[in-house]
Amino acid sequence: MRIIQPIIFCILLCSTISTISVAQETDTAQSAHLVEVPPEFPGGEDALYKYIGENLVYPRRAKKKNIVGSVVVTFVIERDGSISSIKVLKSPHRLLSKETIRLVEGMPKWTPGYQRGDTVRVQFVLPIRYKLT
Repeated sequence: MRIIQPIIFCILLCSTISTISVAQETDTAQSAHLVEVPPEFPGGEDALYKYIGENLVYPRRAKKKNIVGSVVVTFVIERDGSISSIKVLKSPHRLLSKETIRLVEGMPKWTPGYQRGDTVRVQFVLPIRYKLT
């Protein structure tokens, strides 16, 4: 059941997607600020939505229990574009949290963010809304 059925909607609000530079020269977080060039999913925002739509699997038990709501996940996009430090900030249920983490772990490498011409580690916040119709 890898393909999303019509009853599942995954809504991403572009205005709530945010990026914060978490470090420039070391692995230790320094003062957070917006980056000049944010990281980008391969193919851009539309490709990110497509990836989520094609890979998100609404947990069967969550469907059965009518569990809906938004999961807010944060992760770091490393200098090489890989993803690390995945953490759920908000979730209505652990089943949706686990699926969101699985989804993010499976993402391909991103184009890294840049600050003053150098690649930087960037913290990314991604809300995903689970809704049954």
